[in-house]
Amino acid sequence: MKADHTQAELKAFVGAYRDHEPELSLYEDGAWALAHYGAMGRMGLITDGTHSVQSAKVRALALERRFAEIVYTGALGPDRAFAKPHSLAFERIACALGGPSDRYVYVGDNPSKDFVAPNALGWTSVWVQRPGGIHDGAEVAAGGEPRHTIASLTELPGVLST
Repeated sequence: MKADHTQAELKAFVGAYRDHEPELSLYEDGAWALAHYGAMGRMGLITDGTHSVQSAKVRALALERRFAEIVYTGALGPDRAFAKPHSLAFERIACALGGPSDRYVYVGDNPSKDFVAPNALGWTSVWVQRPGGIHDGAEVAAGGEPRHTIASLTELPGVLST
C-alpha cells in the first residue's frame, strides 16, 4: 500500500527526523573502549550522514569531550561529496592527531564503505561485525577488506597486539 503525502508533509517529516534530539546510549563495549583507549591517547571520530543529525547523536552520547577531533563528512561538502569511502575525513583526522599512518586504527561497522580509505592510507582497519547488526551481511567494498573482524570492542586489545 502506497501512502500519498504532500511535499509539505514530506518536508515536515524529514525536518522532524533531522531536528529532533535523540535519546541514545552507547553499547556497553563501546563505553568500555572509549574509556580504555581514551586513557591511552588522543582519538578521532569520523561520522557520516547529515551534519545536524550526526551532531545531535554526538551530543546525545556526550562524545565531544572524548575525541580530540571529530569530522562530520556531511559538513565537508554538498551532496555527500566527501562521505565515506572518500579519504578527506581520514586525512583530516591524521592531520589533527599527527603521527605516522601505521599507528592509526580505524574501527567501523559498515564494510561497504568504512575501510577503503583507511586501508589505502596504511591504517589498521577493524570491522565490528555485530550479529544481527544493521550492517551484518553487508557486502565488502573492493579495497575495503578489513584487516581484522571482531564481534565486540572488548576483542580489540587482542587484535591490536598481533
